[in-house]
Amino acid sequence: MKTTVSIKASVWKYLRNLISVKHNMLLVVFLFTIFFMPDSNLFAQTPTHNGLTYDAAGGKKLDLYIPTTGTGPYPVVLWIFGGAWMAGSRNDQFPKDLFSMLGPKGIAVASMDYSYSSAAKWPTQSQQCRAVVRWLRANATKYNLDPDNIGAAGMSAGGHLAAFLGTSNGVKTATSGSVTMDLEGAIGGNTEYSSKVQAVYDMYGPANFLTMGNSCNGKTSNMDHMGASSPEGMLIGGAIQQNQDKAKLASPTFFVSEDDPPFLIQHGAQDLTVISCQSIELDSLLGKAFAANKKEHKLYLPNQGHGFAATVNKDTVISFFVRNLLKPKTAIHISTTNQAKSASIVSVSGTQLTLFIQEAVSLTVFNVNGSVVTRTRLLPQNTFELNSFGSGLKLCKLETQSGDKFNVNILCP
Repeated sequence: MKTTVSIKASVWKYLRNLISVKHNMLLVVFLFTIFFMPDSNLFAQTPTHNGLTYDAAGGKKLDLYIPTTGTGPYPVVLWIFGGAWMAGSRNDQFPKDLFSMLGPKGIAVASMDYSYSSAAKWPTQSQQCRAVVRWLRANATKYNLDPDNIGAAGMSAGGHLAAFLGTSNGVKTATSGSVTMDLEGAIGGNTEYSSKVQAVYDMYGPANFLTMGNSCNGKTSNMDHMGASSPEGMLIGGAIQQNQDKAKLASPTFFVSEDDPPFLIQHGAQDLTVISCQSIELDSLLGKAFAANKKEHKLYLPNQGHGFAATVNKDTVISFFVRNLLKPKTAIHISTTNQAKSASIVSVSGTQLTLFIQEAVSLTVFNVNGSVVTRTRLLPQNTFELNSFGSGLKLCKLETQSGDKFNVNILCP
């Protein structure tokens, strides 16, 4: 850090000397951009298609980042910017960073405008997000997108909107008490297309407006979330406690069900803007809803505050979208000392592998280099995540109490 500050100080001294030389002004601007704009990326990804209109009446646009890997059609992740529903832009760094991660895997990224709360109240923002999903499906052939595999992602207020897209999947109108809201709307048309998404990545988004003011693990938010002039109050048009039905109809937690798509949630453990218990609560509800169908839901609490980059735990983010949007198949080959058991030893569904052995088994997993990845003891009917092995070829050696030995070669996605 000291080295970086020293370098910047030296460069700034050099720039001041250059400023007096008129013909060097362009060079000054160039170097200033590199050294004194830490949030910028001079060589950042640029949209393949910039400023595509999804809502002509409202003047709302989106950008598309299309991979050059493979031939498509490409799954697409819709990025939704943050900014307390009061600020922000589809042109910020986040969709560029996301595409730098997903583009090489063959996944496109879209980044959308939506209305600030100063211009429109909830559920306008829900309707706009759904309008973009429908637009992506309606224009899938034109832009070489896969209409069956669309994800949503966002940070802070955008994380809330992405999570809301996921938990309210397919719910067009909703009622709480005396309040009924049209969550779908008809913005931009294309109403013959579905607005459902197949995966959600939520970065530290508000999840339950009614509990936003609560303390969490000894931490309390450093800003008001309950008053009429709070970000949440501005969004729904009034103080939260005086508008509880409206608050419920804007909260992802209110809509959680077994029909929701897989979720990946990241929330900084040190976040004092949106307390991490918001994501803990959402993940807990998803766990209960997914108990029977075993859908994926994962919560990570990195030692971060509010606003960390999309590239935190990037391998986890990449593998989440690869699994749930590209959906690669898992290849398995079994060799054993007991051929009679080989046909019924293992079952794979998605990324869940279940062992059908009526006795305890010792399991050793090796990677392609022969190094031990893990050793464990499994009980009968034990199920575990293939993804816990990491991607690539793995050799699983299993030995039963009765002496039967099994080698299971697994190509993990």
